[in-house]
Amino acid sequence: MKNKKFLPLVILVGVVALLGILLAVLTLHGKAETDTTLPLCDLAADDIDALSYAGNNVEVSLLKGSDGWTRPRCRALWRTTPT
Repeated sequence: MKNKKFLPLVILVGVVALLGILLAVLTLHGKAETDTTLPLCDLAADDIDALSYAGNNVEVSLLKGSDGWTRPRCRALWRTTPT
């Protein structure tokens, strides 16, 4: 009768031990992997000279200069809807 009471506990301990071993193996295996991402385009940060964003009624541009990025203009594009 006592053996039947301990059976779920023994199964639970076995499952937890198995999951711990599996986690350790996957963690060690993950460290040996190299970068497997796919580049979407052949672009480097040094290739970019200007950035622009337009949205939410605002247009912003950044220009790259010798002293860093500058924002030459920032103006609101107010839209009026005809009534």
